[in-house]
Amino acid sequence: EYKRLGTELQQRGQLDLAITIYRTLLQQTPDDADSWNNLGVALQNSGQFDAALAALASAVQVVPQAHTYCNMANVHVEKGDNEQAQRCYQQALQLDPESVNTLGSLGGFYMAQLRLEEALHYLDRAIAIDPGFAGGYWNRSLIHLLQGRLREGWRDYDARFDSPEVIQRFGQREFVKPIWDGQPIPGKTLLVYAEQGFGDSIQFCRYLPLLKQRVDHLLFESRPELLRLLRTLPGEIECVARRDDFSVAAFDFDYHIPLMSLPRLFNTELETIPAGAPYLSAEPERVQQWGERIEATGLKVGLVWAGSPGHQRDRDRSMTLAQFAPLAQLPDITFYSLQKGGAAAQAATPPVGMTLIDMTAEMHDFADTAAVIANLDLVIW
Repeated sequence: EYKRLGTELQQRGQLDLAITIYRTLLQQTPDDADSWNNLGVALQNSGQFDAALAALASAVQVVPQAHTYCNMANVHVEKGDNEQAQRCYQQALQLDPESVNTLGSLGGFYMAQLRLEEALHYLDRAIAIDPGFAGGYWNRSLIHLLQGRLREGWRDYDARFDSPEVIQRFGQREFVKPIWDGQPIPGKTLLVYAEQGFGDSIQFCRYLPLLKQRVDHLLFESRPELLRLLRTLPGEIECVARRDDFSVAAFDFDYHIPLMSLPRLFNTELETIPAGAPYLSAEPERVQQWGERIEATGLKVGLVWAGSPGHQRDRDRSMTLAQFAPLAQLPDITFYSLQKGGAAAQAATPPVGMTLIDMTAEMHDFADTAAVIANLDLVIW
């Protein structure tokens, strides 16, 4: 009963309470491998990596289990020790060569290192054992896309709606109306909705004008910050704001489709990626207004150094402004901060010698960002 309470608290994210319960339980039953394992995972999730490894080591001393070695590997990955992580994954595989969890984790591990053929080997093995392993299809789709096998990649990509890990990251929508299969629907209204980040919406909205060949009325639902920019798309596309509660009660439509499923429906190959550019544009009057304020001589360079801190792999893709310090030594350059979010505060203390102008307080959406960029010579991000 006590162990179950710890598990429930851990699942609800109440890690401090769960850790206290596991430690209390282990004082009474120090040979409980499952509690040591659960304690290790809770400590990892709370950022206490060394303590997590110690707890997991205690678990395998009691009973060596594949999933515990997998958890140890995950902690080593968090610490950036890929060599130790690989050893732990292989120990897990020796204990249970048919473990779908271990095979899938190894696939993800090698994928992160761009050892793509090794990653595919383990993911294919996992899927062969469990054809319903959605996480395996999801990672395999990303590998196919990286390798330019777009049809295979987009086919597997739809497994995102069956993967709990992916759903946790991006959420999942529920509709009463049917999903669109790509066939022409004359006289009907199609709702396309953005499902992931801002960058994905900007990159894949290029498919929307193509839909007008198959759909009479098209709605595109996206984050409010993108609406003004998206309304510059060619064709009669009605762009509407997504509600915080994901409700679509205000929209009248007959079919729906997520934006990231459009490449599959269009059977996209490298040669058939919609390449008409620019398909989005800055508003001319806003370009002129910002241009009147961006009057520096010399090279004008925009800087962005960090993504969303909530991203699963933010540490692999975000920097600090201080890391741009070598650029401050270059002559005749004025830098402009395009950074939004918490990391934008770093603009108040730029590297020594860097001329950095921060106007982001007046940049209210991506239409403003586009207008600023139209007045710059270069953007580094």
